[in-house]
Parts: sequence; C-alpha cells; structure tokens
Amino acid sequence: MIKKACFIMRGIIARIRNQGRIVLPFHSHLEKRTSIYTSNGQIEFGHGFTSSTNTAFSAVDGGKMKFGERVNVNRNCIFVCRKSIIIGNHCSFGPNVCVYDHDHKYNKEGITAGYKYGEVIIEDYCWIGAGVTILRGSHIGKGCIIGAGCLIKDNIPPHSIVTMERCLRIREI
Repeated sequence: MIKKACFIMRGIIARIRNQGRIVLPFHSHLEKRTSIYTSNGQIEFGHGFTSSTNTAFSAVDGGKMKFGERVNVNRNCIFVCRKSIIIGNHCSFGPNVCVYDHDHKYNKEGITAGYKYGEVIIEDYCWIGAGVTILRGSHIGKGCIIGAGCLIKDNIPPHSIVTMERCLRIREI
C-alpha cells in the first residue's frame, strides 16, 4: 500500500510518498513556490536554512539529502538526490544552481534503463556562484568559491577558487 501525504504552508508544496521523510527545523525559512518531494527518500534541512522562490528539492529511491546549519539557497535552484547529497554549514548558493548525484546510464545505442550514482559532498563555508551545475561524484572542500557558470564533476581541494576559461568570440555578420 502506498502512503501519500501533501501539505501546503505559505505557498510551499511538499509531497511525501512511500515512507519518505522531511525534517525542517523551526528556525528555517522557505519562500513561496518551493517544491519538496520525497518518495522513499529523506531530506533534512539544518537550523537557520533559507531558500528563495522557485527552488526544488527531491530525494527518491532511498536517497538522503542533508543540509547543514545556516545554508542559503537562492532562487531557481534544483537539488535532485537518488543516493546522497551532503551540504555543510554556512554554504551559500547563487541563483540557478543545479546539484545532481546521478545521471543516466548509456552505451553506443543511447540511454539505457537505470542510473549511475555518486555521492555529492560540499563542505562548510562554500560559496557556489550563479548557474553552477554540480554532478555526481563531486566533492568540494571546505571554504571553496565556485565561480558563476562552472560545471563541477571532480574533487575540489579545500580553500580553492574555481572558474572556467571562457572565450568571447565576436564575428561580423
């Protein structure tokens, strides 16, 4: 038997299915149009957690997502967990950040059934800039700054600044 629960609080939509679990401490703040979904997964927000509008958090298939204390998530961010996403204390996320701990399996014929998994860890005091995408298997060390628009799929040593080389090409029409 599938158990379903849905509640709306100040414009926040949360769906809990199949023994999913959401932990939201009293001193946390979620803006309107925040979506939280869990199906046989777990999402735990730390003390003082804040998120802006249009953010989405999803933990499914036994995935566990945990945010530390005083984490700030800006608007339009997406966190999708099928295994494990761990965010340390005092981290800040710019707008339009995406964090995934999985991707599709594929071969020569294309996408196949199932997923590849890899834990995502972001340690304490990290600043993740606007438009960053963090993929499965990434570990970002303590005190890192990830510049806007970066694609992360690697281990980043503590106290590093990460930027992507960009080339602006201007051509005559």
